[in-house]
Amino acid sequence: MAKKKAGAKKMQHTTAEPSVKHARIELPEEDYLRLKAAAKMVLLPVAAYIRLAVMERIDDDERKAATK
Repeated sequence: MAKKKAGAKKMQHTTAEPSVKHARIELPEEDYLRLKAAAKMVLLPVAAYIRLAVMERIDDDERKAATK
């Protein structure tokens, strides 16, 4: 029979809250095809292109609000 190991007890792993919040976008087929083509032009996946475009728009809106 194996002996119990002596020493300090290991700390339990704590799970952090997810740092990502999901958002959904629904587009008509024509707009989705435009989005897909634009993402392809800059060599990004569609999801990455959406994130980039949204963050750029947020930055612009915040700048506009700060100047008012």
